[in-house]
Amino acid sequence: MVVGYYPSWVQQSFPPAAVDFARVTHVAHAFAWPNADGTIASSPEFDPRGFVAAVHGAGKKALLSLGGWGQSDGFSPMAADPARRARFVRAVTDMCQTHGYDGVDLDWEYPTLSDRGNLTALVSELHQALVGMTPSRLLSMAVPAGSWTAGQYDYLALAPHLEWFGCMTYDFHGSWTAHAGHNAPLYPSGGDRCGSVHEAVTFLLSLGLPKEKLLIGVPLYGRLFNATGLYSPSTGGGELWYSGAAALALAGWTYHWDEAARVPYLTNPNGTMLLTFDDTASVALKCAYIESKGLGGAIVWALGQDVIGGQQVLLATLGRRLLTPTAVAQKPGRPAGPFLRCYPDPCNASLTVLYNSPQPGMARLQLYDICGTMVWESEAPAWGAGEQRMPVDVSGLASGTYVCRLQASSTVLTRKVVIVR
Repeated sequence: MVVGYYPSWVQQSFPPAAVDFARVTHVAHAFAWPNADGTIASSPEFDPRGFVAAVHGAGKKALLSLGGWGQSDGFSPMAADPARRARFVRAVTDMCQTHGYDGVDLDWEYPTLSDRGNLTALVSELHQALVGMTPSRLLSMAVPAGSWTAGQYDYLALAPHLEWFGCMTYDFHGSWTAHAGHNAPLYPSGGDRCGSVHEAVTFLLSLGLPKEKLLIGVPLYGRLFNATGLYSPSTGGGELWYSGAAALALAGWTYHWDEAARVPYLTNPNGTMLLTFDDTASVALKCAYIESKGLGGAIVWALGQDVIGGQQVLLATLGRRLLTPTAVAQKPGRPAGPFLRCYPDPCNASLTVLYNSPQPGMARLQLYDICGTMVWESEAPAWGAGEQRMPVDVSGLASGTYVCRLQASSTVLTRKVVIVR
């Protein structure tokens, strides 16, 4: 599954019909939210009819997403009172019936330890009401990434009532952390203890959750820091969409790849700012991780943040990797031996790619621009562990930052390349 969250506040610049529906299975309408008395509130721009019509017109499932950051205060008093819970359940089912939503996604950020039992009761009662509708509706829930809120969720009691848990594996670093760090690292790096996708997945699976009910979060935005380097002290910071990150790379920021974390970051020319984000290479690796672990798929925050040249480039990568029937599962790992080097770097007319892969078979070399568009591709032999060289003519490419990608069996490696005219 690929579940894309659609923020209602972007509908003027990015209407629901603009979503690349071929790359998603479900679209969650963010957000309406509960009041303390069990009624439901929403913002003036929240348009259920227009949203559901666009999603159903594309043959996809439309979800009502309830809560969100800064809009979850009503959950606790509502869930604590049986009469208010019942009123909320009726209000939710009424919205589904009236507007045609195919299901509900709960995004309570965040329950406390005292809410644990009430959350389970709420989910159980809501699930019972939704499956009793004609047709029945599905129920899912967004959950935090890591063990710091483990006591607030009775995961094993919740699991039978939910289609999936959408683990929000992003925002591991931001303006709230005293140091710069990756927004959504696949693996930990640099001794950082703020978390990663792999650590979150490992924790949740250790509780006994069915792996097919676990979806990981893929952000289409990055985190900006006033910092001199990765994991260095940081002040301030902010959020930047992927489209903005690509613009910075083209404006002269330097592209770096963290091989341990399996995600990129950018630094500005004078070394005072740093942006951590996901690009097509890191998203592809997360897709490979999903497949290797047998997980249910991915949740995406948020649709419309990766539009470059009219294309939704990161969402397209997710769709190709997870939804294409002929896609070949890749198992990410940290194999000893394989390498990828590109020289000269910077280059102008020609580039030599030097690589080695221990797996027998064919290798695939690709070159992507910073917008995620593949500009060159070739198959090359990778039999045995011998060193291979591949000349690449880049004379027809514009100046800028590119990413060279090697795929050979289960090995995926990337390297930055700068072309200067």
